[in-house]
Amino acid sequence: MLKLARARLVELAAAGLLVVCLALLKGRYLGIGHDSLLYLGQVLEYLYPESLQHDLFFIYGSQASFTAFPWLVARLAEHVGYGAVFIWLSAIGLGAFWFASWGLVARLLPRDSGFYGLLALLLLPSSYGAWEVFHYAEPFLTGRTFAEPLSLFALMLVVSGRCWVAAIVGLVAVAMHPLQALPAGVVAWLWLVAGDRRWLHALWALAGTVALGALAPQWHFLFEVMDAQWRAQVMLRSAHVFLGNASVGDWYYLLTDMFVVAVAFWYAQGLLRRYLGSVLVASLALVLLSFLLVDALHLAWPARLQFWRVHWLLHWSAMMVLPWLGLVLWSTSSWRRIGLFACVIALGFLPGAAHPLMPGIALLYLAWPRLEHHLGPGIQNMLVLSVMGMAFAHVLGQAILLLPPWQGVMSGFWLSRLAENLMPIWLVPAVVVGIWLWKKGRGKELLGGVLIIGGGCAFLQWDGRPPIQRDFTDTQPQEPPFGVEVAPDAQLLWLGEVLPVWSVMRRPSYISSPQMAGIVFSRRTSMEAFRRKEQMHVRDGGGRDCRLVVLPDEPYIRCKPDEAAIRNACEQASGALAFVVLPYRLRSAPVGTWVPSRRNAGAYHLYACNSLLVQGTGSGE
Repeated sequence: MLKLARARLVELAAAGLLVVCLALLKGRYLGIGHDSLLYLGQVLEYLYPESLQHDLFFIYGSQASFTAFPWLVARLAEHVGYGAVFIWLSAIGLGAFWFASWGLVARLLPRDSGFYGLLALLLLPSSYGAWEVFHYAEPFLTGRTFAEPLSLFALMLVVSGRCWVAAIVGLVAVAMHPLQALPAGVVAWLWLVAGDRRWLHALWALAGTVALGALAPQWHFLFEVMDAQWRAQVMLRSAHVFLGNASVGDWYYLLTDMFVVAVAFWYAQGLLRRYLGSVLVASLALVLLSFLLVDALHLAWPARLQFWRVHWLLHWSAMMVLPWLGLVLWSTSSWRRIGLFACVIALGFLPGAAHPLMPGIALLYLAWPRLEHHLGPGIQNMLVLSVMGMAFAHVLGQAILLLPPWQGVMSGFWLSRLAENLMPIWLVPAVVVGIWLWKKGRGKELLGGVLIIGGGCAFLQWDGRPPIQRDFTDTQPQEPPFGVEVAPDAQLLWLGEVLPVWSVMRRPSYISSPQMAGIVFSRRTSMEAFRRKEQMHVRDGGGRDCRLVVLPDEPYIRCKPDEAAIRNACEQASGALAFVVLPYRLRSAPVGTWVPSRRNAGAYHLYACNSLLVQGTGSGE
């Protein structure tokens, strides 16, 4: 008995170490970037309102009005600094996500399948929505970092029958990030409806809200329509808001998730069947609602709510249930039908690059029980093998695209890039083979040693911030960085950056691409942002086109702004732009220079627009 207990303890320790190792590899922290930038701005706006309230992101209101998360982070940052807060909360949030995932998976899947469901969540793609903009369990800090695990925990409580506690946890999730928590609330409501139809009366609250919006003038904002100009600007900056802008591959990716959940629903029983049915109905309803209200009717409030974000929960559910479903199919279906299912997975779960034949193969899988009665064994084999060959060729082609550029014969750099780029491909079979060997009792000591070494390496490399990122976020100088006093409301343009304007200078940024991320929340912000952006479309001294602010979908223009271009930008801003920061010197002397402490070479130079304009007038330019 003692020997069995010890073996069980070793197995649990190995499983836990594997999960931690994979979580660290999947969620490597690269600093304050992506949407984390916006949350840093919101945190600093609480800490330094006399400066940041003049920033474009806050002038006309922002999404910060819909979440309490920045206020909570600001309270912590007052004591330990925002660089430390962001990295530690990111780590805590990731740990909470995987803990909550295990809690829900363990209640939905049979005991032997729960661990494999968690591994699937760790190993398989985590992106959702269009253009691979979002992932669940993102390795940076946003309101989503805690709203997602809280939503999963609330669903776990609902499945366990503890609805009142689930409601409290769900409300906290809404306070963190309402867009992520809303789909979980819909799934929870559908779960309750499946058990007691009286929960359908909750629809009266929705009907009352719509009626109030139609009758009360102060609620008419619920029916605000995005005009053509505003809509075009949002499409240019945040195309993912509109489902109609999604690529064909993104639609196939969404359909693959629905296919997996639907097939699993067919085979599932009990709690799992009820949960998958709730997720599937919620996903269909919210995706269609988003397409109708946003893409067809152009309503602003539904565009802000982004109902399509239910895809995060749909995709989480598809990844979680996939190993269990594979085992069920293995024991109940022919090799041909299993092959068709595997082709749907291989072709569909390539974010943004799903194959156009995926829906056809999915239909072939569903129709196969009828077709095999009308097709001979030879034709069946030829058809399935042809489909499998096509799937293999497509996956192989996508894998080749991940190969890094050749940097020399068997160079260490090339090998490290190869291992990193192909991690999703080689890690899955490595884990599968390792678990199979462990179950067979072969090489447990070696596998344990690999886990310990791998876990240590994953831990040491988890903080992957570049040195300059640390200078921008960890160093909080008491003296002005450039040795020049800058007025609290002075607008700065830091070429190609917004992070150091907020974190180092603690001043408002005049215009940057990240500041335009929230234009769907305010038409006035959108109009002003694009006006400023066009002001930064200038000419250099040789008359060449030069865009100082470039959006993701715009053509890139190779441009190193010279003094004439910077002077042109200052002039176009009509006095609103006070300073420009460049990573190189102009002919004119800067008013200040800052050398980051962790940077090996180079410096940043601060130029005052007033001085540049005076010098330009004096030189006759």
